[in-house]
Amino acid sequence: MDEKKDITIEEYAKMLEADKGKQYVNEWGGGVFGDDYPGPKSSYYTELNIDSFKLLVDGIGDMNPLYRNEEYAKYTKYCTVTAPPCWPYQVVYGALPEKMYQKFGTLYTAESIEYYLPVADGDRVDWRTTYPIDVRIEESPVHGTTVVATGRHEFKRAQGGAELARQDFTMIYFEMAKSKYRDSQDPTVPPEYTKEFIKSIYDAQDAEKVTGSDTRYWEDVNVGDKLLPVVRGPFTKMECAAWLKAAGNRFMASDKFFRIVHKNSGLGYYHEDLKSWINWTEPAYDGWAELYTQVSGSYIGDGYASQRSAWAMSMITNWMSDEGFLWKFRADHLDKGGYHNVFYTNGEVVGKGSEEGRFYVDIAFTCKDQTGRKITEGEARVLLRSRDAGGVLYPRPDRQFGPFFK
Repeated sequence: MDEKKDITIEEYAKMLEADKGKQYVNEWGGGVFGDDYPGPKSSYYTELNIDSFKLLVDGIGDMNPLYRNEEYAKYTKYCTVTAPPCWPYQVVYGALPEKMYQKFGTLYTAESIEYYLPVADGDRVDWRTTYPIDVRIEESPVHGTTVVATGRHEFKRAQGGAELARQDFTMIYFEMAKSKYRDSQDPTVPPEYTKEFIKSIYDAQDAEKVTGSDTRYWEDVNVGDKLLPVVRGPFTKMECAAWLKAAGNRFMASDKFFRIVHKNSGLGYYHEDLKSWINWTEPAYDGWAELYTQVSGSYIGDGYASQRSAWAMSMITNWMSDEGFLWKFRADHLDKGGYHNVFYTNGEVVGKGSEEGRFYVDIAFTCKDQTGRKITEGEARVLLRSRDAGGVLYPRPDRQFGPFFK
């Protein structure tokens, strides 16, 4: 990547536009990693199992035994541990354009997922990504001129080819040096909390309840019912690292391999004392890197949108019981999270109905920090067991995915 070229955000939009409709199956292209990087060029999971499930639920503080306890799970209708609904993040997350430039920041700002079947211990997953599907330029009061690009992931069970889920997502690219994003909160100055406030957080966490084998029936749910909140924080780098470990990160690799990434793409941070380029995810873990990213014109790592979605999913699955099934999930990520902050995820039943033998409940949710600032909002549709009609009838895609491999 020629970093000497002073490319504009408008020119970058045209570069992305040229790749519209590009598809990837089980591996990203070589645009960022280059030919010298050993394949496959994706560091995510190909098999999902009890160990990968445990990493996910440990990374979000989810205590549901269905996802981690084999002895418990064998007496459920699944007869084995199953994946929490945040499993797609372990397979593929977001998208990397074929061409990346250090000067442009990236935000994962929206997603919608439709699930078709549970994922169980030992499932291998094939995936296909189409990216970008749409590219447009929009003005932002925070980031100035931005490029908005959308994409889609499709997931199949490798054993048999059954469709598992479809996920649409939105990425935003902006010029970091012109953005006010990094100025909204100083991550080096944590809020000062009281012991009483911290106790209230711990009390809320201890009050979280997994409905589990105590089946929640569709007939017993009323519009206006509140879900028990999920509260996390004060948010630390270790919690961020736990999520990165769980969900996978394509750049968590040896410096030897990241050197290949830098050579090919120009990504990374140059350290004057070390005289070397360091991994661009370093600021998520290292204190001195925070200052360095401020100097470099970047913004400070402050958590991941996918983790906040996973908190909402955890709240929903705690509530719906083992018999329930998360059918549809949508989240809009409105603002940055921030180290040291406390996050409150709340949900409420806003509708219920039935169609084609499926009995569903609609839930609206928000994630706010301790100041009341809204970080994420969204909605979900959950299938519940009916007392009269019986168990959950799993949905099917409105159209088949077609073959991944040609």
